[in-house]
Amino acid sequence: MVAYIFQRLLEEGGPSGKNVLDARDWFRGNTTRARPQQILKGNDPKQHALPRFKRVLRQGRFEWGRMIMFQYDPKTKDTLPYYDKFPLIFIIEVTRDGFMGLNMHYLPPVLRARMMDALWDYVPLQEGETLKETDKLQMMQPYRLLQRIRKLRWYKPCIKRYLNNHVQSRFVTVYPEEWNMALFLPMQTKTFIGASQNQVWRESRQIVRGQKI
Repeated sequence: MVAYIFQRLLEEGGPSGKNVLDARDWFRGNTTRARPQQILKGNDPKQHALPRFKRVLRQGRFEWGRMIMFQYDPKTKDTLPYYDKFPLIFIIEVTRDGFMGLNMHYLPPVLRARMMDALWDYVPLQEGETLKETDKLQMMQPYRLLQRIRKLRWYKPCIKRYLNNHVQSRFVTVYPEEWNMALFLPMQTKTFIGASQNQVWRESRQIVRGQKI
């Protein structure tokens, strides 16, 4: 498993998954940290603008399995112990007023890699086939599947619901060939409000183990 082969890489917050060469290059040469605001500003015309993306979300299944990034201000932020201001999620459910997703930021790098390694099984690629921009996770009844499959058990602290009217930026679509890099991109700006990332990751481990926080 890549999660174990690149143990040192993971500890440094580097990428995992199928893009092994990208991971090696990142580990050798990456010395910069990204600003979420710059990412969300975007310069790719293929990335969805906020109104269009919300319209597409309301249509239902089409966007299930996509990875997106956005800025968020929770409705209940005053009562939350902490929250992620810049979620990076896989969409797994769409409702009339929002959506549910797997926010991978809530997992420490090693568990994030293991979860991503397991999620790659749900991208329908044939042997030798390269990733396309249209590829996405394909799960029938994704929430039920996450509950049943042991190697997907890391999902528990990642499940989050988001309301459309509390999104504060455009949605940036992250294409499959960039998933691994996006998952482990070191952020210059603090993404968690109310707690350090180490505290969040410690509590996520407890949730996975079924321990009380």
